[in-house]
Amino acid sequence: MDLKEKMRSGKTYYTLETQLLKEREASRKLARLYNLTTDVDKESRANIRDELFKA
Repeated sequence: MDLKEKMRSGKTYYTLETQLLKEREASRKLARLYNLTTDVDKESRANIRDELFKA
């Protein structure tokens, strides 16, 4: 079982694993960018949302 499977299934996993740290920082950056946009910026918001919530 890989790290993401453990995380999604509620099993214990190492939260400071390198890949998770990178993904967490990228998500924070995207959230900050999204919050800097306005409701007029619909295309930018949609692109950021798509990236943030990609599967």
